[in-house]
Amino acid sequence: AFNHNLSVFRKLEGGIQMVLLHAFLHLGTELADFLAHILSLFRTLKERGYDIAIATGRAREEMEIPFKLFHWYEEFDPYTMATASDAEESAGRLGGPVLDKPNAFIFSCAIFGRDPENYKAYSEETMQPAKDDEIYVCGDSYSDVIGSRRAGAKCIGILTGLEGKDAIPMFEKEGVPYVDRVTDILEKLEQK
Repeated sequence: AFNHNLSVFRKLEGGIQMVLLHAFLHLGTELADFLAHILSLFRTLKERGYDIAIATGRAREEMEIPFKLFHWYEEFDPYTMATASDAEESAGRLGGPVLDKPNAFIFSCAIFGRDPENYKAYSEETMQPAKDDEIYVCGDSYSDVIGSRRAGAKCIGILTGLEGKDAIPMFEKEGVPYVDRVTDILEKLEQK
């Protein structure tokens, strides 16, 4: 299995509508179907007017290898492919700690772009979406719920993380809607 955070956003008049999808993607016996379904999800989101991006706690190379191998990489703009490598770079530039989740840094890099000029604002969590922006972080953990709030976003839970369905009580306690798999995210987007 490998872990990836994905972000999706739609630019709308009067603001940005964004969804950050944090998905723990399990590769099983039906690998070819699964890989095709993920690629189809990316393309469907783009056809519906969404731009897609990545926000992951993994290093850049660790994210890029499977994304290039499965032909997902070319669906994304590298400017919005935020990784732990960006958080490490920011720590070096700013002389502070590496800002991993639940800090909003990696989510902000995906939302606003991997711009080192903005890293200080991201690290201080002072760069927030506009009031008209509708942003969702989809994740599988409590740190994703907290990080999404700190980034000025709402969270949609994904039940394929380490906790699996055991995360349901946490999502319910936090008032976070959830789906079984990242590929089910469209149903939540259509309900909003």
